[in-house]
Amino acid sequence: MKQLILITIILLMPFNALCQEPQDAAAPSSDKTQAFARIRKAASSVRTLAGEFTQEKHLDILKNAPVSKGRFFYKTPDCLRWEVLEPASMGFIVKGDKGKRWKGRSDNMQAFDLKKEPVIRIISNQVFAWARADFEQLESGYDITVLGYSPVILKLVPLSVTEKKYLAFIMLIFSATEDYVNAIEIREAGGDYTKINFIDMVINGPLQEDIF
Repeated sequence: MKQLILITIILLMPFNALCQEPQDAAAPSSDKTQAFARIRKAASSVRTLAGEFTQEKHLDILKNAPVSKGRFFYKTPDCLRWEVLEPASMGFIVKGDKGKRWKGRSDNMQAFDLKKEPVIRIISNQVFAWARADFEQLESGYDITVLGYSPVILKLVPLSVTEKKYLAFIMLIFSATEDYVNAIEIREAGGDYTKINFIDMVINGPLQEDIF
């Protein structure tokens, strides 16, 4: 179980802008409302997302950060496929309240109950929320601050005592068009972090029905 949680966190730990937060002052609530409205409007037409990513995990105990490559697929409202392809193959699929995961060949999947995997559930719900620009859901679990406007950068600090045990904050860096997240940062409470840059993003492209 501990190994699974670690793998899950490594899969979805993301982008750190050179480990430094933007220097913009915290936005007044009216400006935050405007930023939310801009993103919500841009994201309202998004039905599917697909793209590739590079992932760089930084650990205090490891000097040379390993770099992984992978891809992901999202379909509104609650379908997500996330997989690392290099240097080792692993991933998971969430579809509603059901989940499948694998390590090695993706045709050797094991089903799991999402309700019994709190880490995957928290992360997938967070991905769904920003993909749908559901800020009401995000604010129910995080204190959100606007750190930048061009591009829009949001910092999410968890409210849950349980989540705070392993998560310090999440940073969402939106694309110039504001209709998807271009990069994410999650910094662990202990200081470890991972960078993920999303590339070759395709919005509303066709997805195979059996991909989820």
